[in-house]
Amino acid sequence: MKKTLIAAAAVLAATATAQADDKVFDGGYVGGELGYTDAGDGVNGAYFGAFGGYRKQNDSGLVYGIEGTFGKTSADLTAGGIKFDDVYDREWTVMGTLGTVVGESKRTLLYVGAGFVQQKASISYGGYSESATGESYVVSAGFERALGENMSLRLRASTYEFEIASVALGLGFRF
Repeated sequence: MKKTLIAAAAVLAATATAQADDKVFDGGYVGGELGYTDAGDGVNGAYFGAFGGYRKQNDSGLVYGIEGTFGKTSADLTAGGIKFDDVYDREWTVMGTLGTVVGESKRTLLYVGAGFVQQKASISYGGYSESATGESYVVSAGFERALGENMSLRLRASTYEFEIASVALGLGFRF
């Protein structure tokens, strides 16, 4: 009887561990990302930022959640022969995400997202300075690969009003 109970406990523990390992995209996460933004009209540059959110992964591999980002694009603008540095001060987004786990290993996530973005842009030259803040919708698509139980690498492409495009490579940590 004692051996049977020990064997049953071992099977249950192994099953619970396997189920926990299958849901590598479940829970809270944070990370950093680097990329490139193209706003058209020659305004483009390096993007760097942070992201975080919370996701739920069900048994069928459907993953849904909410995510926020905060970042900066180091973009320059030349207008009327005058060069303006670092046009974009900051941007942040909040969006809902929906994805599916693919592959036999269940460690790859394909996802889409949609939500809200706010960007602040500014220019200054000599003693003149001007800034503006704009809001829009954002749509996004991405690929994420779990590198371990709590770490993942992702590639995300986003567009704001289908005019500004960005792509970013990120490293995330799940907790």
